Amino acid sequence: MPPLVTRILLTILMFPFAAMVYLGAFAIFELQNVRVPRGMPLIGGGVAAWAFIIVYWCVLWRRALQPAFLTRIMQTSAAMLIAFAGALGIGWLLNSVTYRSEFGVMVASASAPLIWLAATIFFWRESPVERQLRRLRATDATLFCPVCSYNLTGLNTTRCPECGRAFTVDELLAKQSNRVRELEAVE
Repeated sequence: MPPLVTRILLTILMFPFAAMVYLGAFAIFELQNVRVPRGMPLIGGGVAAWAFIIVYWCVLWRRALQPAFLTRIMQTSAAMLIAFAGALGIGWLLNSVTYRSEFGVMVASASAPLIWLAATIFFWRESPVERQLRRLRATDATLFCPVCSYNLTGLNTTRCPECGRAFTVDELLAKQSNRVRELEAVE
């Protein structure tokens, strides 16, 4: 099975695993002999599920985004702040509408990881430069015209059918390695 398909399937499994972590943490807080404040088991379950999702996501997808992983970690931190603020807003709104604090706390603690995931997916989108680099690295046999970037793979001639420029094989190969370096410098 290709690595991308495996990652997608494991990402789908993240939700049932997070639900189990949420319920387990809730049960641990609920079954303690020590008196805990109202809503604490719900908050504890939400925090545990959120921590699980963040670690699971970063471990699962870090290799797919290796070139810009540190940038993605910074963006993930911003997504955490967005999720926290969104969850607080949802909890406050539900508490003010329903007058039941447990319901607002439960929905807020469950919505924080979902808001974080949505923001993270937005931040972790593949940029055009990353897409171009991924495609260039996918196969070393892919040749592009140095002038117009037309894909020359499979042609019997070194003349570009798009722009009409002719190159020697050595020129084409030299330009391909330069192209990868230029794209990596832009990144």
